Amino acid sequence: MTKKWWQILMPGLLLTIMLMLAGCGSGNMSTNGTLTLDDITSTDLTGGTYSVATSATFVPNGKTALPGTEITYTATFAGSSTTTRSGKLSTDSSGKVSIGPLPVTQDAVPVIVTISAATGGLSSSKTASIPAISSLTVTPSAVAFANTDTAGTIRTVTVTGGFSPYTASSAVPADIGAAISGGTVTITKLTASGLTNSSTTVTVTDNKGNHQPVVVGYFK
Repeated sequence: MTKKWWQILMPGLLLTIMLMLAGCGSGNMSTNGTLTLDDITSTDLTGGTYSVATSATFVPNGKTALPGTEITYTATFAGSSTTTRSGKLSTDSSGKVSIGPLPVTQDAVPVIVTISAATGGLSSSKTASIPAISSLTVTPSAVAFANTDTAGTIRTVTVTGGFSPYTASSAVPADIGAAISGGTVTITKLTASGLTNSSTTVTVTDNKGNHQPVVVGYFK
């Protein structure tokens, strides 16, 4: 008996439909689930720089963690000169990706950090605040050498705040030397003792051009 055309085509059509349904099912399975983002952690690297980091985890519905899932992320830094960061990462065997550490430049106002992660139709975001940088400060702001202090006598000043690295310069380098290591300024009397009461200034400058004077009194 001769088969009709629809009887010949029907098995192939059914197979095609089944394959399409199977493909749709696997696609949904890869994006249906939960995407969570850990709280943002921040670390003070000193000198006006912080770093921030977080982790995103994807777990599909009804299944254990799925490795190899692509996670896209974006990090923004409102109130800072730090540029927006973005990228793509793949989950590990626990379904997790680590985002960061990402450097953040402090500013005169608090920096609001927002990190967002997404996969498929899922998304999650977290926000954290980086404190405003403190003003450049020198302590003490004045030092003095007695008339009995010989050449080579030193005084030290501590620098805090601002943006490291710092520099230090003397207005009269023949009389008073100035050197800096980290946050410590070493001021050295270079002249022999005398009866002439003199004064000068050592200027401390940070990496952004902010400066603070240290008044130096001495005899020569």
